[in-house]
Amino acid sequence: MMLPYHPALRFKQGEYLAMSRIARDVQRHIQPRFILSPPKERDPEKGKPLTEEEIATLTGERIAKHWPLYPAYLDAQYVAPFLDDEGLKTLFRIAQQKMNNWLLWHPSETFRTRSIESS
Repeated sequence: MMLPYHPALRFKQGEYLAMSRIARDVQRHIQPRFILSPPKERDPEKGKPLTEEEIATLTGERIAKHWPLYPAYLDAQYVAPFLDDEGLKTLFRIAQQKMNNWLLWHPSETFRTRSIESS
């Protein structure tokens, strides 16, 4: 029996493309934690930093496209301060719809603090 592997990966182009190329029979044993990059970093596909709306929509679409079949965790601690609650909901909604609800929220101190402050 193979135990699940839980790598923590920055959600950058090279990482998510590499993850999508792993054989399906191996993918089922991997449950990645994708760490979203800070919004100030340049997006290689767009050639510029992403806007708040692009972070929410493109990230959700990319997660669903490159890791569609098996569970994944999303660590949004670096983008949470820049997105409003609606942006975070959009990101998760898009990814979960396309991944059949396989996307899981990875708690971080930023989220816990944000949730407490906004209530």
